[in-house]
Amino acid sequence: MQGLGSEGSKCMQVIEEKLQEGKLNLSQLATAQRVFLHQKTKCPTQKQKLEVLKSFEGLPHRQCEKEAARLTGSQVPAREKWTSGSGEDVRLSVTLDHETRALLDRFKELTAHQNPTASTAEAIKLALKVAITIKDPALNPPKRSSEKKSTAGKKMKNLKSNNRIARQHIGKDLKHKLWTENSKGCAWVDPHTKRRCGSRFKVQIDHIRPVSRNGETEYENLQLLCAAHNHFKSNKMLKEDRTSCFDT
Repeated sequence: MQGLGSEGSKCMQVIEEKLQEGKLNLSQLATAQRVFLHQKTKCPTQKQKLEVLKSFEGLPHRQCEKEAARLTGSQVPAREKWTSGSGEDVRLSVTLDHETRALLDRFKELTAHQNPTASTAEAIKLALKVAITIKDPALNPPKRSSEKKSTAGKKMKNLKSNNRIARQHIGKDLKHKLWTENSKGCAWVDPHTKRRCGSRFKVQIDHIRPVSRNGETEYENLQLLCAAHNHFKSNKMLKEDRTSCFDT
């Protein structure tokens, strides 16, 4: 998990144990990560990080948000409420700030021909269709001019690793193939329940065999993982690498 720092080995062991025991889940870990990143400038100790994790044990999502707000001094996110409406419709109760309200009003003006009654529900639907058309990688094939470039990509220097490890750039064609042929979301399979995660929230491209372990940037070695499972996998492998160093 990002934000654990050099003392993360013990934290990762605690996290793995609590996940297996069901005392923590990925939603709680993602919230804890926000706290760690916020506290990064204050250099929290390993003991303090473990105390944060313990304070989240068994808490529902809303309570975790309140605890995170208390620890970081931020505001608790406004609660969204979904209720069943008539037929297949649903009702959403959400709090908007003034900027969002202004953006929504402006979008209604720009789409007045498609939405002559200025319906908020219709405006949201139109806005989402436009946004998904732009943002969904599966709907945006690369331009033909990019075909001349190798889909395996080229090696690029990674400044964060002092240029000692060359990471391979993933070409646009390869990215498009990954997104179009992996519509089921996060590929992580729980080793105990054997259930696939399937989340499509903050999905990232992951090297199954990492580049640091001579993994290639090719379709067979790439998968989609949600951010939480990608961080979990990365830190687990980091722990394994540290253990193997001591063994040798």
